[in-house]
Amino acid sequence: NDASVALAEHVAGSTEAFIDKTIREIHPNLPASSLIAIIRREGEAIIPHGQTTLVEHDRITIIGNPEDIRELYLRHRRNVKA
Repeated sequence: NDASVALAEHVAGSTEAFIDKTIREIHPNLPASSLIAIIRREGEAIIPHGQTTLVEHDRITIIGNPEDIRELYLRHRRNVKA
């Protein structure tokens, strides 16, 4: 049983499709095990919920199993640090 978790950070602004979308709207487009855990906006850390909307320049931290984070990285390779 591999209990490892991977992290990725993404800047909303380099992926226009995420801007002005709620977490609920974005979630179906993320790998199965992944979760948007934190949004960093203007120096503040936000714990998101389904109605939280991403705005340009938000930094999102995504957690999930390593395979799913790798899939996310490959999908947005120039925009995501894993």
